[in-house]
Amino acid sequence: IVAIYRKDLDYGLAHLDVASGRFNILNFTGEELLASELERLKPAELLISENNMFAQLLPNKGIRYRPEWEFDIATSTKILCEQFGTQDLSGFGLINEHQLATCAAGCLLQYVKYTQKQALPHIQALTLERRDEAIIIDAASQRNLEITTNLNGSSDHTLFSILDNTQNPMGSRLLARWLQRPIRDQIILQKRQQAIACLLQDDAYQELNAELTKIGDLERILTRIGLRTARPRDLSTLRDSLKIIPLLKQKLQNTHS
Repeated sequence: IVAIYRKDLDYGLAHLDVASGRFNILNFTGEELLASELERLKPAELLISENNMFAQLLPNKGIRYRPEWEFDIATSTKILCEQFGTQDLSGFGLINEHQLATCAAGCLLQYVKYTQKQALPHIQALTLERRDEAIIIDAASQRNLEITTNLNGSSDHTLFSILDNTQNPMGSRLLARWLQRPIRDQIILQKRQQAIACLLQDDAYQELNAELTKIGDLERILTRIGLRTARPRDLSTLRDSLKIIPLLKQKLQNTHS
């Protein structure tokens, strides 16, 4: 789910994956970056103010018009602080220049609470995305590069489908996020490469793969537990997956990354 709030040519955007509790926000300026972010996120639902002046720039499906007061900065700050149990949002890196994104996040959280009809304990943090952290790929380039979705709208023969040899759904989603938002921080990239080199040495990754395939989708299971919709099978999968973590730590003791 994505919420967008605009003032002049500046935008605040919040996006939430309800299933995992991943809640991110960002600020940007201009219609080109708006199109780029919507192409990257491909929201199932898109929340905007009923007083908006930019609906013509948005996709035709999934738009939900929300009352202007849901984007109020004071209301948004209050509901976010209540959700995270904090006095203010400075701990998440939010300052005055992020007010539009804060407004969008507040509206989104109110909407999800209203539609879910319950508390959302698995949403525990808010992550600020910075535009200079990642390579900016315009919307047309994202479509033509067929990173995660091809021109027909499916995932067949995309870059992601070729590279995805991950062993469980959590790894698959992480790889997709990395491809959709390639970072620019050379220190992080070098650390990733060092980790890969360690795993390639003596084919160490093969032994890890055998254990990773046994781990269930912990992100989704923990969400269902938080929402009180978990089934016995979810709990047994959680139990079996947690047993594997000490084995993984043991197998990784000899790595130097």
